[in-house]
Amino acid sequence: MKEKEWWQDYFEDSYLPFHRDRPYRDTQEEMELVQNVLGAPKGRSLLDACCGHGRHAFPLSDMGWRVTGVDQSQLMIQMARTEGLKKEEGPPSPQWVRADLRDPVARNCFDAAICLFTSFGYCLNDSDNQRILDSIHLALKPGGQFILDVANRDFLIQHPFAIRNWWQRDDEYILEETKLSPVTSIATTRNVLVSKEEVRESEYQIRLYSLHEIVRMMVEVGFEITGAYGNFPDQPISITSPRLIMVGIKGS
Repeated sequence: MKEKEWWQDYFEDSYLPFHRDRPYRDTQEEMELVQNVLGAPKGRSLLDACCGHGRHAFPLSDMGWRVTGVDQSQLMIQMARTEGLKKEEGPPSPQWVRADLRDPVARNCFDAAICLFTSFGYCLNDSDNQRILDSIHLALKPGGQFILDVANRDFLIQHPFAIRNWWQRDDEYILEETKLSPVTSIATTRNVLVSKEEVRESEYQIRLYSLHEIVRMMVEVGFEITGAYGNFPDQPISITSPRLIMVGIKGS
């Protein structure tokens, strides 16, 4: 029997204790870049790949995009649906689909797609990650644009202690530290929750890529690279930028 990937259980069992009410400071800058790259929504359709609980899907929907969020986690999709039910006015809430993006979810359906916040690379097998890119490419209409945002492997090689965070939630403290193996290019993130009652830990791994690797993978599935940024909202890219934010277009 094939061993389960870490993400197949993590988001059901460990996500909420560590990431509930996490203060995401970059959402506004992320949305600024998306808007500048993709232009006015005008009712166009957008695929939010690996959407989680909808941190990006909801503001994009409010801007006027017709958003479909896809995620493999039953809990994340349920959280997004519950949040959507709270909306009493304004644009329609996103549509939510639970699916594994290694398999095709649509063909020639979407005007644009995004995959942000290093939601790409969860599969430690490169061929599986390539299948995800292929699935996103297949889902786009000809001429559709795609924004992929991941942490840059080469930045972490030069700044091994760059990803150390902590935040407070009521009387709890959550600590986060990421270490990268230069041999495997796998980043291991360790979370520690400290409260009066307990100290709890969790761990997950993500395959990070260098700039040339991401470009090669996107081109191989059929994207033409039309832009690149090194951080939000519009920092120029370099080999050692903190992030790799790639913009690709599907050919006609």
